[in-house]
Amino acid sequence: MLSTTTHRSSASIALQLLQSGPGGSNPQTPKVGLAKAPAASEAADSVAYRDKLANAIRLGQKNAFEVGRTFVDMSYETAAKVALAMQAQGEAMVQAVPQALSAFSPEDSARLKALGADAAVLNLPMPELDDAAFNDIVTRYIKKEFTAVPGFADAMAAGTVVIRRASDVPEFNFGENNYSLYKDGYMIGGAGFGKPFNQALYDQVAATGLQQAFGGAMGADYYITWPGKPT
Repeated sequence: MLSTTTHRSSASIALQLLQSGPGGSNPQTPKVGLAKAPAASEAADSVAYRDKLANAIRLGQKNAFEVGRTFVDMSYETAAKVALAMQAQGEAMVQAVPQALSAFSPEDSARLKALGADAAVLNLPMPELDDAAFNDIVTRYIKKEFTAVPGFADAMAAGTVVIRRASDVPEFNFGENNYSLYKDGYMIGGAGFGKPFNQALYDQVAATGLQQAFGGAMGADYYITWPGKPT
């Protein structure tokens, strides 16, 4: 499956900042990683730790704006919308209550346990961007990232590339479940696990000659298609 995904939630940005300090700014945060556990003095006061996390999310909002502007050269208006959406997602994460691993699917529970967690929060996705922001991000991104794909540049020039939200084609089941990991009551990191993708349907569409790709950029998960030749 042709797929490019380069987007970060406020949760992943916050986790990076918790690891590297207020000055941290690395746009290549790993999808799975463990943040340093709170120091003993912090562990004694969960409120202080959650305040630290909330502050990291606020810093992450600023980071998202700056990274988004340079990553896909999006407009200031779009970058501001992305940052606000990430802030809303981060605020929801701070308020979420961890659940026992048994609350999740057996597959995800086993993965979370292997990463050292005894509880987790299934993070809500970032609020959907409006159509203007979505199209701004995806159009700029695919123009940069798909230049080497045969036939794509011609289709883009001809206006035959169709851009849709991944959520508009739920039958493919594209996406991932993103978790905040907890151990002994304190957040220790985050992880994302892909959903079972409908590869059979993807292959069926590909056999008709329609070229297609899924991916994501700065919270905009997309499904794009353009004309090709039947196989």
